[in-house]
Amino acid sequence: MDYSFETIVHDSIFPFKIFFHSIRSCSPHWHTDLELLFILKGSILAHIEGKQILLETGDIVLINSSEIHLTHETEENNIVLAFQLDPEYAIPLDRDFINRVFFCNSILDKKPEHFEFYKSLRINLASLMFIMKDKKKGYHFEAASIVNKILMILVNNFQVSVPSSDLRQGLIEENSRYFSRIASIIRYIDRHYTEKITASDLAEKEGINPSYLSRFFHEKTGSTFSKYLAFVRLQKSLKVLVSIDLNISDIALDFGFPSVKAYNTTFREILNTTPSKWREEKLASTGKPSPQTVANGFNPYGDFNSGNAMKLLSAYLGKK
Repeated sequence: MDYSFETIVHDSIFPFKIFFHSIRSCSPHWHTDLELLFILKGSILAHIEGKQILLETGDIVLINSSEIHLTHETEENNIVLAFQLDPEYAIPLDRDFINRVFFCNSILDKKPEHFEFYKSLRINLASLMFIMKDKKKGYHFEAASIVNKILMILVNNFQVSVPSSDLRQGLIEENSRYFSRIASIIRYIDRHYTEKITASDLAEKEGINPSYLSRFFHEKTGSTFSKYLAFVRLQKSLKVLVSIDLNISDIALDFGFPSVKAYNTTFREILNTTPSKWREEKLASTGKPSPQTVANGFNPYGDFNSGNAMKLLSAYLGKK
């Protein structure tokens, strides 16, 4: 797996991309584009700058420029609409836009007045996807208009700060400089999560002080080492939880949790439920568990029906 900076190739005309995909497991990475994820079907786990959240159908989350993030499936056949935008697109209209930071997260945002703004984002993202698919005469102008509406909603309602350009550039340079160490730590966790892992073990492997490693990891990812390790163990266990008929206590231990109590605690913190309830809900919709697990492979994305994706999206525009 690669843990690195992602170079996003945009449309030949527009400095943005909008597309469907089905997430399996995307390794930690970062990019300078803003990214909006809109869940159309199923659910995914996301780790964004230390925030560990479950995104379900209808949810929207924004990933700011240069934020380290990863996503992982929780069940098969999820469909996600992704919108990626080069912040420099907005500079002619807003010279400070490239430095703006937003908090747009329909799960964690508890402000009732933001309900309508999330609704507007869904509608505009759906409209933009149809415009870019149909490409009718004059679609360039219509698409630009919709993108500007999306940016207007973000600036007017979800902006949390405007750091200086020097600070933002410093963040980009810092990520570039230190990501190889973060990548090494994350890669080790990804390969050894079933084992007993401590910050001291990793510090020795990296040749640094344990307290420095813990502080460094928290500063660069927004998460403590122990919480991130628990997140990885949980996400890895989900497919087995509904694909093999094993005791939950055995699954907890097999995936590196020190006890079933620790497994339950992590489940409640991230998914707001218990492993047993999660299993019951998933098996009720999918049937009897399979005796075999499904290998994830190296492709971070799964297959999906694009026609079905457009149908799901059309519901947000009142189409049938």
